[in-house]
Amino acid sequence: MTDERAARLRLRSVVNGVLRHEVYGPRLGRIVAESGLRWGDVLEAVLSYTFDLHHLPNSFYDHPASRMALYVHTLVDRSYQRVRADLAADYLTRLLAAGATRIVDVGFGVPGRYLESLIRVPGVHVTLADRDNTAETFATMVLDCLGVDWQGRVSFARHDMDTDVLGVGYDVYMFMDSVEHARRPTDYLRGVVRRSAPDARFILALPIGRCDMEMHSIEWLDEASAERWLRSCGLAPERTDVVAPVTGIDLFAERIEGGFRDFLVLCRRTRGRLNRSRD
Repeated sequence: MTDERAARLRLRSVVNGVLRHEVYGPRLGRIVAESGLRWGDVLEAVLSYTFDLHHLPNSFYDHPASRMALYVHTLVDRSYQRVRADLAADYLTRLLAAGATRIVDVGFGVPGRYLESLIRVPGVHVTLADRDNTAETFATMVLDCLGVDWQGRVSFARHDMDTDVLGVGYDVYMFMDSVEHARRPTDYLRGVVRRSAPDARFILALPIGRCDMEMHSIEWLDEASAERWLRSCGLAPERTDVVAPVTGIDLFAERIEGGFRDFLVLCRRTRGRLNRSRD
């Protein structure tokens, strides 16, 4: 058996574990039924995301099956995405305790696990922003499965980081493996920081490692370079965590030359005026 065939079989086993989960299995079944997808389409999207990642354009995310594939990845037990989501939820819990109530998740892709608890907190409002309407359609189906009246607590915004200006008035800005998809990430993030409130906080997940992916416009080879980049954008890290993929579970990471890890950072704005620059 070839290495790739063995990896594909392992991936199918990982996905089947999610489908058998007592909570996630029925939820995914409901979403598939409502969206008109076929499980075969979803599995093919999962396989493509894992084995063709270097060649996928950002338009890959425009398809409902791709949204489902992303969501399945977030539910895999012990995966780096689960660990990252739990850390982000801890960041948010601390910020809510300090008075934050208005949160925007930019380029959210699929609903983060933090939403399941966040939408139960009175007075908190989350804006989910993405460039494609399939993200809103899919997110609505996920939220409807949670058994919570989320209307009025979650809203959606169409936002393209390449062309649009993000609205102001948020207490927390989240970029979970998303800002690197912008055509000019530095210019974009500097603009968001410049327009944000002085006491705003930023939560970012940045992929660390060599990147030859078509969908990414920037790379950080280590955490130090990522921190320098954040500071150049007007942000000062307050807390950092490194989340590494798990062998045998986060199979896509095994195919990235030189390895991969996620750098999760909670930042505040720095004082002073930012100079304009190009990426």
